[in-house]
Amino acid sequence: ILRRRWQNYSVDGRYHHGPGHPAWMLRYYDLRLGEIKNPRVLGWFALFHDDYMDFMAKPGENEEISAISAEYELEGLLPGIELDLIGNAIRTSADHPIITDDPDLAIGMDSDMAILGAPTPIFEQYRRNIRLEYRFAPESAFVARTIEFLEPIANGKQICSTDYGLEVLQPQAVTNAQQEVQRL
Repeated sequence: ILRRRWQNYSVDGRYHHGPGHPAWMLRYYDLRLGEIKNPRVLGWFALFHDDYMDFMAKPGENEEISAISAEYELEGLLPGIELDLIGNAIRTSADHPIITDDPDLAIGMDSDMAILGAPTPIFEQYRRNIRLEYRFAPESAFVARTIEFLEPIANGKQICSTDYGLEVLQPQAVTNAQQEVQRL
C-alpha cells in the first residue's frame, strides 16, 4: 500500500502534490498529537487524500477517486467505521470547509491548508511548485484563478478550523496571500 502511494505521489508533474505534501501533513500531526483521537484515520487520510491527481479534473473528482482507492485498498485492514471516516475526510477535503463538530477532521483539514500559513520561504516554494503543476495553463488564466483562490484569504477569509490553526497559521496565511495577490 505504501509503495503504491509513493509511486502515485511521485508521478511526473507533481511538485506540491508530490510525496512531500503528505509528509508535511504528518509533521503537522506531530505538533497536534496530544489532541488527535484517531491518529490512524488521519494518517491514512494524509497518505490517500491526494493519491489521485488529474490537474484537469472537475472539482471533487480527484478526491472521490482517492477516497474510493483508500476504501478499496484498506478494506479488511481497518474497521469499517475507520474506512468511512477516511473516505469522508478525503471527500471533505475537496472543499476544505470549516469543521466545528469533529476535532480530528478539523485537524485534518488544517493540515491540508497549513502550507498557506507556512513561513514565507516555504510558501514561496509552494507557489512555485503549484505553477509548475499547472504549467499547461496560460499565464493569464493561472493568475486569474490564483487570485480568485487567494484574494478571499488575503481579505481575512477563515481557512482554519482549530484554535491552533487560527492562532498560528491563519495570520501568516493572510500575509502570504496578500503578498502573492500583490505580486500577481
